[in-house]
Amino acid sequence: MDASRANGRARRVGAFVFPANVASPSYLKNPPFTANYGPIVSTAASNSTPNVRLADGLPPLANNELSNLSGALIATALDFKANRVQQFNLMVEKELGGNVVSAGYVGSRGDRIATNPNINLAPAGPGAVQPRRPFATSYPNVSNIAVFLNQGESHYDAMQVVFQRRYSAGVSFNTHYTLAHATSLAPTVWDWQILEWSDAVNDIRNRWVGCGQLRSSLGS
Repeated sequence: MDASRANGRARRVGAFVFPANVASPSYLKNPPFTANYGPIVSTAASNSTPNVRLADGLPPLANNELSNLSGALIATALDFKANRVQQFNLMVEKELGGNVVSAGYVGSRGDRIATNPNINLAPAGPGAVQPRRPFATSYPNVSNIAVFLNQGESHYDAMQVVFQRRYSAGVSFNTHYTLAHATSLAPTVWDWQILEWSDAVNDIRNRWVGCGQLRSSLGS
């Protein structure tokens, strides 16, 4: 973080790099082991009589045999890495009669973002689905194979304008407006090897936030 001030003006520049664990399930296994143990859901979730109780313990784990894998599998790439995000900003501040006006740029770049595509997705075509799966010859009884990979990227760019009224005569408030665009790179739903940029799930183009404080004379 760098900051400088002169004649009521200030310039602030910041940059940060940090790993982000947004795909924690992928870190809870030792690759290249796979697991097909899923969540246990009680029939109470559908307003029926509960059939899962803590007193009964967990159901037994049915281990897959490497010579005859079956069902849906999950796995983690051998070279899987923690997600990484780099954040940076440049802000200019100006003091006006005891108030502060700020304007600047805020951005981030993410790489090695975790994806979890189904690498055994059958291409579109006529006939039964199972024979068209890429691994049907080697694993005829396996359906989906979801693998944690580092395919994704993310971009965020924003302009931010802030006005701060410092506490005076019992009143203070802070308001700011943000014009932003967030995009992400991820595999398509029809082919995990094709990557496309699109608006991010949390893309909010326009945002205005305000908060204030008013000192009351009640009880004085």
